[in-house]
Amino acid sequence: MTVRLAWLTLLGLHVPPLLVGFRWGWLAGLLCMVAIHIWVILSIFLPRLAPWGRTKRRFRTSEKQVCLTIDDGPTADTPEMLSILDAAGVRAVFFLIGERVAANPQLCREIRERGHVLANHTQTHPSAWFWCYSPAAQRLEIARTSRAIQDACGENVRLFRAPVGFRNLFNGGVLRELGLHNIGWSARGFDGIDTNVERILQRILATLTPGAIILLHQGKPHHPELLRRLLAELKAREWEVVLRVES
Repeated sequence: MTVRLAWLTLLGLHVPPLLVGFRWGWLAGLLCMVAIHIWVILSIFLPRLAPWGRTKRRFRTSEKQVCLTIDDGPTADTPEMLSILDAAGVRAVFFLIGERVAANPQLCREIRERGHVLANHTQTHPSAWFWCYSPAAQRLEIARTSRAIQDACGENVRLFRAPVGFRNLFNGGVLRELGLHNIGWSARGFDGIDTNVERILQRILATLTPGAIILLHQGKPHHPELLRRLLAELKAREWEVVLRVES
């Protein structure tokens, strides 16, 4: 959906309440408008229901293969996370925050030099408000991050993930303009809010299926240990970690 079509869709969503109101009265029209707004809100805050552009949540395979993605870097624990990945022989997709890339370009370069994929996670990670950003505000957040990564290591990123995964109907059009693909996830342990490594692991492992995209974070004390434990569990259960997020 282009940005122009998104605006037309937004206007069009107000037509049914008007028609219902004219036919059955203002109360019926109001209830219809409330129902539509509830659907729009649910489509934003429940990413699996979002109709606003294609979201990749898994890749096609019949093998025991998964893709590992790590959000919110680069952070102080990036070198440790990279060492853990190196020791396991695993490559991941790092969704980076633009202002952190600009502050730590050497960490961005190190991630790339270790063979990992760099991706866009907005400039300032506005998790509370990105879902209601205008097309222009989204474009600025996303474009600045891609530019920061390009300046740091010459990498043209192709993948994007919204803060907390929340997007509105304009996001698909903005991503199309910027040449980016939206990436979601199918397995996560809520490691951004929970610090209990065992609980997080059980949530992730319980939802693994072939082609799963795993969501992890970095930047908190428990994240390196979580990564180490997860990689050990995946190996013990004969899951292969691959870089196939786009296929």
